Amino acid sequence: MYKRQHPITILFEIKLRDLAPIAIFLISAKGKFPFWYLVPIGFFALAVISTFVSWYYKTYWVENNILHIKQGMFTKKESYLNKDRVQTINTSSNILYQILGLTKLKIETAGGADEAEVQLVGITREEAASLIAMLNTNSDVKDAPELEVTTIEKKEHNTVAYTLTWKEILLASITSGKFGLLFSILFILADKIREIMPNDIVKKIEHYVETYVSESDIAGWVYMLVALFLLSWIVSTIQYALQHANFTISRKGNEIRISQGLLERKELVLKTHRIHGIKIKEGILRKPFGYCSVHVEAIQKFEEGQTDVTIHPLMKKKKVLEMLQYLQMPYDIKNDMTGLPKTAMRRHMLDNFVFACIVAVPIIGASIYFHKHFLFALLLPLFIVSIWLGYAQYKAGGYRIDDDQLTMSYRRIAKHTVFVKRRHIQSLKKSQSYFQKKDALCTYHFHNASAGHTLEHVRMEDAEKMQDWYKKSNKKITLM
Repeated sequence: MYKRQHPITILFEIKLRDLAPIAIFLISAKGKFPFWYLVPIGFFALAVISTFVSWYYKTYWVENNILHIKQGMFTKKESYLNKDRVQTINTSSNILYQILGLTKLKIETAGGADEAEVQLVGITREEAASLIAMLNTNSDVKDAPELEVTTIEKKEHNTVAYTLTWKEILLASITSGKFGLLFSILFILADKIREIMPNDIVKKIEHYVETYVSESDIAGWVYMLVALFLLSWIVSTIQYALQHANFTISRKGNEIRISQGLLERKELVLKTHRIHGIKIKEGILRKPFGYCSVHVEAIQKFEEGQTDVTIHPLMKKKKVLEMLQYLQMPYDIKNDMTGLPKTAMRRHMLDNFVFACIVAVPIIGASIYFHKHFLFALLLPLFIVSIWLGYAQYKAGGYRIDDDQLTMSYRRIAKHTVFVKRRHIQSLKKSQSYFQKKDALCTYHFHNASAGHTLEHVRMEDAEKMQDWYKKSNKKITLM
């Protein structure tokens, strides 16, 4: 009756914090006393033994359609999971698990804990499928209708699924814009990277810098920054491609199933009643070509740094409505919206100009202090970009009100278009600064159960129009 996770999970359950004392000791000791190596060996042995005990005393079984999980050696803990409490079920498999035919099962309930209430690591795919089927026995099983779309292929039980080709995955990876964060990290860690690089490569780079940078500071620094930029772009492209490889999304009954990943295969099951909004994101590299990514805002626990679920990483914007119809998601996508007034253009451009001035202060200070006067050349593109971004934010801003749906678009760096039903909006808020008051403008916020969005410098009469529309649902409106 009792079952245990696969023994290989002992290796993966050894946490970095368990190995931290070993690293600290190795750095500080440096072999200063006899048999010093026995101490880190002891720490490692304790970590392995602790993980083994945790694995051995964690058992699970199914009885009367209830999943029982028992764990703990000294402090016993037993959990009972009823299928009626299940909210979402996720599976993931790293490369070793895929070779061994294993998977990791995470089950979230309505308990509201920070982590998934049930995590079974290293169980067979068949066992995971059996548990998922048992926990979903009350789900309505309705096959999704077939549509004639080029990126659709037939699956079993007469269902269909959207997939991505490798060409589309590569295009999505190149235009993802994920390289910015990696570029910043590499720039900050440049000195650390130098320490671990081979000496011959370091000497060649130093010779290049001495030869060219001394002669032309601007050209040398530009070459180095471009090289770092390309490196971060290549690495982020590979990472994004591995994450979204084998992408598939389909609907069955009241569930939307998303699977993706090459080195780590993940499968996410979304309950449709937990979806509270749709978001279309158009990056600066994708919008000129008519491409976007599609996300859903849902009530569930996300991984750290994640605020929504990507249901399609790259597709033509004109195809989004077709996909939503296939997924049976009742959102209407229309392009014509009420835009921002011309006075909002001045406010957006001024806000970005002020931000550029703040960024310019440390650049000017560094150029004077370090006598690197070529840094002044960065100021011109900085202010040009700030003015362009302010105008782009003005053009992107807008809203639309339908019978029971609010559509709002705005831009930070990428353009976001959000679709939310009135019943899913928790609150609407408007705020007005001193400078906005002069132009009869305000900033509007709305929140659903999982996210919030802001539209800046909207007309007061438009804000009142949204208020009147929202009052029909008898929900709370806050004036800040």
